[in-house]
Amino acid sequence: MARETDGRPEMPDRNAPDPHPRDDEPSPRGGPAYHLPPKDYPTTGSERVVTVRYGKMRARGRFRSKTPGLIYSDRVVVQSDRGIEVGEIVFDAPRGAESRSEPLGWVVRRASDDDAREHYELNERQAGPSGEFEFCRDRIAALELPMRLVDVERPFGGGKLIFFFTADGRVDFRELVRDLAKRFRTRIEMKQIGVRDEAKVLGEVGDCGRELCCRTFLTRMQPISMRMAKVQKTTLDPTKISGRCGRLKCCLRYEFDAYLSLREALPRSGTRVRHDGRTATVSGMDILSQMVTIVLPSGERNVVHVSTLEPADRRAASKQPAATEPTTEPAASNDAPSDTAPDAPGTDTPGTESTGAPKRKRRKRRKKRPPSGDGSGGAQS
Repeated sequence: MARETDGRPEMPDRNAPDPHPRDDEPSPRGGPAYHLPPKDYPTTGSERVVTVRYGKMRARGRFRSKTPGLIYSDRVVVQSDRGIEVGEIVFDAPRGAESRSEPLGWVVRRASDDDAREHYELNERQAGPSGEFEFCRDRIAALELPMRLVDVERPFGGGKLIFFFTADGRVDFRELVRDLAKRFRTRIEMKQIGVRDEAKVLGEVGDCGRELCCRTFLTRMQPISMRMAKVQKTTLDPTKISGRCGRLKCCLRYEFDAYLSLREALPRSGTRVRHDGRTATVSGMDILSQMVTIVLPSGERNVVHVSTLEPADRRAASKQPAATEPTTEPAASNDAPSDTAPDAPGTDTPGTESTGAPKRKRRKRRKKRPPSGDGSGGAQS
């Protein structure tokens, strides 16, 4: 039965599906309409750009928002390139973020209790014996595929399942995808990740007692080398300097540049220095405190600050006379200036010695004797 109206057109229900969808209309799966605001995007209020962390991989993106009062750690419903998701506010994006080439998502609304409950149920659905994770792992074992399942993600908007796995090389999982699509009746996406990404998905707390850096603020995994551990004088035991991923800890890079700049002011081991008028040899150093261990000729060891040391040859250099200053009277004004071009090498001026380069002696070439047939080796006359 139709509602009675006073002549005005009836407002459509936003929650009802559109019987005539358009190709350029935003969809929960993202696509070509990702740059358009969603239907639930507020139409009033001042717009700002915020950074939101979302997804299993803890991805960070910039989103336009008109929702007032958003602060750090607020949970919001956003529309990203993957669809509708639940994320967490990290901070306000810097100025000029709107003019960058990367696309911006949209903050649909602040996440309600119903949104948080639905998001929790979607993630916990995998935990049961008939969940996506258990079924996919059993199919991998049945098909004997060289891959290891890490985690499964179901975005908040639905429409697809994302399976994260690790493998040494490329894997042909077409048959596995067909089995998963037949079982769950949805779009399947397989994503291969590395060991560091695996720690980002599964890891929680590091050896320091804090949440893993890759799960909180790191966006790029920069290379770490053993040289960083050696410069910082840390233990070289692999079990103590390796993180949850089995690789060297990312925190080894944080203070590496500071250690390099502080080490430049310290003398190297074995360098001869002077301290309190006595000559000593450097045998050790502490980079952070800038303290140097020196050994005196008597064998006594002292730990002093680097500011109290000076090079051992500085005093000797100050005693030597300056060899560059002339000791003779200056030449008369009518003499030729000293910066005139010298004569060509090999030509002598009358009454003076040649200023050209010394002649090189030519090496005489010895003539090779032709081999004699009779073995006498004598020269023919």
